[in-house]
Amino acid sequence: MKLPFLNKDNLTTEQQIELMTQRLQEKFNL
Repeated sequence: MKLPFLNKDNLTTEQQIELMTQRLQEKFNL
């Protein structure tokens, strides 16, 4: 599964996870 919005080399894994979580929350209105 590819997550294009995480393809930022300058982001740490923790920041990527935060970003992914925010995107998921927005997508599913959690």
